[in-house]
Order: sequence, then structure tokens, then C-alpha cells
Amino acid sequence: MSIFPNIAQAESRLLLLLSEKSGAYLEVAQAIQSGLKDRKSQLVVGMSDVEELVRSGMTIQPHLIVAIGVKAAEAAAHMDTHPPVLNLLVPKQSFERIAKSNSASEIQKFSAIYIDQPYSRQLDLIRVMFTDQRRVGVLYGPSSKGSINSLVSVARQKKLQIVAREIGAENELISVLKSLLTEVDVLLALPEPTVFNNMNIQGILLTTYRFGDPVIAFSPSYVRAGALAALYSSPDQVGTEAVDAIIKMVKGNSIVLPSPQYPQTFSISINRQVARSLGITVDEDSVLYEKLKKWVEQE
Repeated sequence: MSIFPNIAQAESRLLLLLSEKSGAYLEVAQAIQSGLKDRKSQLVVGMSDVEELVRSGMTIQPHLIVAIGVKAAEAAAHMDTHPPVLNLLVPKQSFERIAKSNSASEIQKFSAIYIDQPYSRQLDLIRVMFTDQRRVGVLYGPSSKGSINSLVSVARQKKLQIVAREIGAENELISVLKSLLTEVDVLLALPEPTVFNNMNIQGILLTTYRFGDPVIAFSPSYVRAGALAALYSSPDQVGTEAVDAIIKMVKGNSIVLPSPQYPQTFSISINRQVARSLGITVDEDSVLYEKLKKWVEQE
């Protein structure tokens, strides 16, 4: 079965390649489809998940692939043909790992809008929310180990102190966390899959709550689970940024990818019940957002 049915070979084709057709992956894909339609794009858009692509193959090649999720990025990087690929919902560390495995001659055809927020923005949120708290705790593992020095450097510029602890084995997580929480004011969660995952998150949040330390996370699902706040880009925001990039890319005679970059737009979620329980006063969402936006724009 063709992903692009009933089209002429000459038409410009965009493949939305999803890690799976569910959750945020599907929400981003739908936002892209809707955005392109609103912008009256002439691109012919096909959609597939990785499993379907492996099973059915592609009889007609796309001119551009938007890969949504790490699994999709890995599949796109190792295709026999090498159309330009814009990756979404992929952490910076994962993107760089996958890009290194791609052929050097094709690296200019492989880019991303990361799922992560830049360290400067995450730390600015902490500064906006906690004017008198300067010690920021971080747990890291293999995926985030290489970026800790960068985080420390950015924090130093903002007069914040990073206290980082490596998690070498999962069974030492809570004991290391308890030790860390005696030294810090707030815990910054990094998208480190060996630390912050569905198996560990409840234990982490319960422990930080008992110590009275707030958690600043990277996903609204963690706020619903008990983190104080999260800084993230919503599926609609990611989709809108992707549409802007796609429109620019296909304007000329050849497709030119933007450089790998962090998202420009962001959202903030607050768990007001956790704030009250911890005795923390937090601005209204709109006020907090405008404060952070102003700081980001000044940098």
C-alpha cells in the first residue's frame, strides 16, 4: 500500500513519520496537517508510523521527511534513500547520537527542533519562581552526563549553583536523591530516561515532597503526578513551529533544512495544590509566563 496514493510523481511530497500513531506523536502530526492546510500549502502529505513503514515499504519516495519521536528519527536516519529529515519530539542528546550514526555526507540533510528546553530557559524559570533559592539539584545518567558541564556553566552565569549527582544503578536512585535533597533548594528534572521514567517518577516525587523540595520538570504529565512546575512545548506549539520551518524549506528550488535548534515557543504548567502544600507562593500562570518570556527575550 502506498503512503502517497493517487498522486503524480512530480508533486512535492512530505512524509510525517511517527514513532507510533498515538499520544503526542499523533497530536503533533495532526497540528502539522492542520497548519499546512491553513497556510494553503501545496505539499502532498502522507503519514505512517515506523511499524507500518517497515511492513509496507515506500513505493513513492518523499521529498522531505518530518520524523516525530526518537524511534522515527532512528528509522529515518537509516533509510536506503536520504531525503532531508526534520526531527521533532527528540531530545538534543538523542538527536546528536543518531546524527553521528548517519553518514557524514548526509549530515546536512538531518536536523531537528529539540523537545528539550534550553538550559538558560529552565534556569530562568527557577529564578523567576524562586528569587531567594540558588542551589539547584540535578540527577543525571548516561544520556545527560555529557551536558552537565554546560548546565553548570549556564547556571554560573545566572548566579545559580548546580549540585549534580550521577545515578550509576537504579537501585541507588532514592538513596542518592535523599542525600542530594539535603544540599539543594529545588530539583531540576532532566529528560534522562534512566532516572525519570514511569517506574521511578512516583518514588522521586514522594521523596522530594517529604523533604519539602519542589521539582521543576519537563512534562505536564509530571506536574499532574506531583511536580510543582513544568516547562515544555505543547504538541500544538511544536506543530506550529514545524509548519513555519516546512514552509520556509520548500520555498526555493531545493530543500534547505534549518540548523538544529531548541523550540522558540513554550508553555508552563503549575500544580497549585503542591504549591500550597509546600507553602510556596506562585504567580498566576499568565503572569509567570510573561515574566519568563521577558527574560528569554532579553537574552
